[in-house]
Amino acid sequence: MGDLWTDLQLAAILFVFVYLVQWGIGTTGSRKVGILLAIIIVYLTIYQHFIVLVFVVIFFFGYAFFDQFEKLWSEGKL
Repeated sequence: MGDLWTDLQLAAILFVFVYLVQWGIGTTGSRKVGILLAIIIVYLTIYQHFIVLVFVVIFFFGYAFFDQFEKLWSEGKL
């Protein structure tokens, strides 16, 4: 059984992989090519360099969080 950090990394990689498969299928129009594209992207950029995934998650989800936080702060709801 792996430690918590390894399990979290695996879960994050699988989540991004599923998202990339959907994106790849939609972009290419082919299920096989979309899956292959997702495998290549996940292996080259995320599996080998997990810190890239951390930055992407912080950028995309962090931006939405802080944008909403700033909006609530400026309206005086916080």
